[in-house]
Amino acid sequence: MATKITPEMAKEIRRLLAEIRKANKEAFDALTTQPPDHVFKTDAFAKFVKANDKVRPLIARIREIQETHPKGRKDA
Repeated sequence: MATKITPEMAKEIRRLLAEIRKANKEAFDALTTQPPDHVFKTDAFAKFVKANDKVRPLIARIREIQETHPKGRKDA
């Protein structure tokens, strides 16, 4: 049986969303630090990939929390 999202879970979701926004901004900044016609060099690309890779586990955790809530479950 699914449980309700607790205030602690809601707080964690808000924190995770803030981290996602930060990681997305870092990825965007890595893309836009070079002129549009510039070939993506390894340093800028590495910064983009690092920031982009931060997002995946954050989204996975949000999905885990949503799975515990009846409205977030596909079988509910």
